[in-house]
Amino acid sequence: MRYLAMTLALLALALVCGCTAKPAEAPPPEPAPDEPAEAVGPPKTAELVFDTFAGGGPEFTAVIGDPGLLSVSRSSAANSPEPMPGMGYTVYFTITGLRAGTTTLTIEERSPIADNLDHIYTATVDEALNVTLEHVETRDLFAQMQGGGA
Repeated sequence: MRYLAMTLALLALALVCGCTAKPAEAPPPEPAPDEPAEAVGPPKTAELVFDTFAGGGPEFTAVIGDPGLLSVSRSSAANSPEPMPGMGYTVYFTITGLRAGTTTLTIEERSPIADNLDHIYTATVDEALNVTLEHVETRDLFAQMQGGGA
């Protein structure tokens, strides 16, 4: 009898405290096939990162096949709080879509004392202006001049 009274008391307490199950909410309706889906957040940019050093390290330049499709911004950050000759730093390229399509993006790596390379990517911008990059190849310009290819 005590067990039954205690169970009923706990059940009554649970009801008073609002410990009841909440009914599941219906998911939002799917867009019709001819309606574009809503974009979630801002378009996705892509980023390329390269390491170099002061005093002879390679310089990096972006060359866009179709400049109407992408914009590229370049920034850099020192790898040490104290600037000094030969100090390493990182170069960042942020690629933003301007309109849908596909083009090439080449990052030219040029140095008076190191290899000169072309990093070639295929850049795709979708209808929501999200950018994806696919690395196609890296060409060694000196090897090409010598007849060695990439």
